[in-house]
This record gives sequence, C-alpha cells and structure tokens, in this order.
Amino acid sequence: MENLIYFWLTELPYGKELREAVSDPLYYRKDRVLWRNYEASYDVQELEPPNRRISTYVLQEYFIPVEKFDKFYPLMKSILQKHDVNVVNISIRHAKQDSGSLMAWGRSEVFSFVIYYKQRVYASAKNEVGVWTRELIDAVTSVGGAYYLPYQLHATVTQFHKAYPNANRFFALKRKLDPKYKFRNKLWDKYYFHNEDDQKIRLTLDSLKDYTRNEDQTFLTLPEWYIVFSSEEYANFLKYNLPSDFPYFSSIIQFWKIYGKVVKKTWNSYEFNWGYHLMINVIGVSYSAELMLKSLYENTFGRCTEWIAGTNGLTSETNVEAYMQKVARDYTDFVRLRPWYEYPFYSKFKEFWTIRDGDNTSFVRRWERRFFFSTELLIKAVYGKLIGLGTESVYEPETLELKAWIKENGKSNILSIPRYQTFTQTVPKLVSKNISFVEIAGNRQILLTLIVPCEVNLRDREEVLYEWNILTEPNQKRVAVVAPVSRLHEILINSVKNGFKVDHIFDY
Repeated sequence: MENLIYFWLTELPYGKELREAVSDPLYYRKDRVLWRNYEASYDVQELEPPNRRISTYVLQEYFIPVEKFDKFYPLMKSILQKHDVNVVNISIRHAKQDSGSLMAWGRSEVFSFVIYYKQRVYASAKNEVGVWTRELIDAVTSVGGAYYLPYQLHATVTQFHKAYPNANRFFALKRKLDPKYKFRNKLWDKYYFHNEDDQKIRLTLDSLKDYTRNEDQTFLTLPEWYIVFSSEEYANFLKYNLPSDFPYFSSIIQFWKIYGKVVKKTWNSYEFNWGYHLMINVIGVSYSAELMLKSLYENTFGRCTEWIAGTNGLTSETNVEAYMQKVARDYTDFVRLRPWYEYPFYSKFKEFWTIRDGDNTSFVRRWERRFFFSTELLIKAVYGKLIGLGTESVYEPETLELKAWIKENGKSNILSIPRYQTFTQTVPKLVSKNISFVEIAGNRQILLTLIVPCEVNLRDREEVLYEWNILTEPNQKRVAVVAPVSRLHEILINSVKNGFKVDHIFDY
C-alpha cells in the first residue's frame, strides 16, 4: 500500500496537490501525536521502490544554526521550486552542538532539514540533481550551516571546505596516519588530495567562473565537424575528379548516422541540450539540402556541360573551375578555425567575376560554371549572414581558450590552450614534452577522431563511438574514440607509433 501511495504521489499528475487537498486532511483528521519509538519502528521495506531501473528515492540533509532557520527556509523553498524537484517530504530535526569533532556538521546547535525526494537513475538525471544540490549547499553555507557528507558527491571541493572549515586539519592527520593513501573511498578520492599542491590547483580551478564547459559538447560538435571533414574531402576530390562524380548522397547518409550515434551516447548521460540539438538539425537539414541540390544539378546540367566541353578535368585555361577549387580548399581551412557563416562569401563572389577562362575553353561550360558557383556564393552569403545574426542574439561570444589541469614530471599546473583546430595541433605537442592531463575544462573524457587504415580494429582497445569510411579515400576510415582525459596522452602516443593520423580533438 505504501509503495502505491508513493507512486501516486510522485508520478501521477497533481499527486502532491491531491495529497494536500484530500490525503493529508483525512490522515490528520484526528490527533496524530505519536510515540517517538513508534515512528522509528517502521519497516524500511515500506520505503523501498519495487525496482530501481528507472527511479529511486534519495535523502539529503542540511544543518542550519537554530537562529538562521527563518533565513534558510525560504532559500531552500525557492531552489526546490525553481528546479521542480520531486520532493516527497521534508522532516525537521534538532541536534545539539558537537564541539569536539573536526568534521562536525553541528558546530553549534542546529536544525536539520532532511529532504526525501525521488529522481531518475540516468546519468543525465544525476547531473540535474547536482545543479540544484550545489545551489542548496551555497544557500546552507551562506547562513553558516553544513550538509551531510555521505550522500551523493555533488559538492565542489570549494563548497566542501566552506561547509567543513576544519577539513585541512583532518586531512593532515590522514597524511600522517596513512602516508601511502591505502584506505580510501569515493569521498576521499574527490575531496582529499594526498599532494597538497593538487588541492591548491583544484581550489583555483573551482574559483574560475568560465573554467568548466559542458562535457556533452565534445560529442555534440562531432556532426558539425563532419561537415568540415566533408568539405575537405570535396576539395581534395576536385583536384583529380569531376564534381558530378562526388558521392553527395553517401555524405548525407553518413552525417545523419553520426548524429544518431551522438544522440544515443548523450541521451541518458547528460541533460538533453534542446537548443544545441535544434541547431545541429538546422545545420544538418541545410547541409543535406545543399548536397541534394548539388547532386541533382551536377548530374544533369553539370554532366551535360562536361560532355559538351569534352574534358575530364582542369587544364591550364580553365581558370573559372580552378578558382572554384581554390575557394573549396580555402573554405575548408577557414572553417577549421572559425564558424562557417563568417566566411567572406560575398568577397569571393566579387573576386570570382574577375576570373576569366582561356579562349580555348568551352563557352557553354564556362558560363554554366559561372552561373552555378555565383548562385552558390550569393545564397551562402545571405544565409550565412542570417545565421550569424541569429547566433549573436542567442549565444554569448565564444571563449577562444580553455584551461587544462596538466601533469608535467609529476607536478600539477594549469595551462591555457587555444581552442578549435589549434587545440588539435597543440595537445600532441604537449604530449611529446611528457605532459599528461588530469582534466580539461573541468571534464574527465574527451572525443577525438583518428584516420586509420580500414582493416584496423580499435574497438578491442578503446571505446569507439563510431567509425566511417572516408568516401573519397577507399582504404581509409575515421574512428571517433571516447578517451578518458587521464589516458589522452597514452592514446596519442600509441597513435603516432602505429602511424595513425590524429584528425581532430573535440574541445567542448
């Protein structure tokens, strides 16, 4: 019966309102003052959910100096309501001062707020709980209180020390009595640093406002970068082939398959970023439409003018098509460093009209190519301008550097590294200098792509998100590897030894 009531209360629409209007008035219609021993004798099985595959019940506890009760209560209420926390109940208890323990949660006489709530068991749900839990910890420490340590480890190191100001004295005893750090658990691993310099690094990073970037971004940027890879393949393909032979539709299929793998990876592991997924879909639809139109055009009008011109490639006089190839390569280099919509399409359009073919080229092919490429540049110039304006109004300006916690010869340090393609170029150079990484932008895993021969199987040694053949290089494939940041140096070193190309490291 208890499980049924709790399910009704926590899962059905208006469950809490019905409790307030119907259940509680019936329950409390008579005197409900009970013996304390009776209240303490409930069978814990009554609180156990039938299973924990989807959700579970959790406790949190906050200790408030008696005189700060009225100040903390409205803060707690505001935070829980803002995040729509599925609270079952909050019980209030009393405890006297603990003046002897270094890690005392009751450094004065306190009231204890015990929050009993329900949450989903997915990693994304745990991350959401972490957000409002850290806000509650900030609220409780702002009134001189503390939180109960043994529950989920959502607090930052800075918050931990603010709630337990004698922690360093306690840690000093740990270093003295356990010099080899033999006895440990997850609580120790997060908040205790056997090396005091590491603790200083942690506290410094926690104090930096823009240090942490969302870890899901390392995956969400993969579909965007696939378009960069595809542009590079297209530019390389045109050096020796006709544009009508490019595998346009296969590129579209690869994009959406990669996006599907990204959704699967991030769905239960992170809070779903609706705004970013919308942007990926807008980009993906635009990319697909562009390639479909190109394919249809190049395999009709384009192929017809190829036949009229009677050529299988560039000559010394086909300057118009040579310029188109130059722009394709230039665009690829540009988007590795800057957003595509910042590319100077209109400037290239004006420059394009200064280019002239030689007298011995096909008049039909020459003007067909001029019409086709002019139209493409003008459409992209207008569309890029609109996307740029929309991006500026929705997103804050991007930071061009991120910070990493590194280890060099066993010593910790903080290093600023430029983002985007420069990040991919810089990290292997750092690794070659015997530098490894503890975390990057507050994260412990990162995605990278390697270019390897098709016969190579990396799945037996690394976590592979997805791999796909490079359409214009039949013997090569790209492999997206999910790397623990602590092993990034090892993976890069092994890649160099095996002759693999480090294609891109996705810097959130």
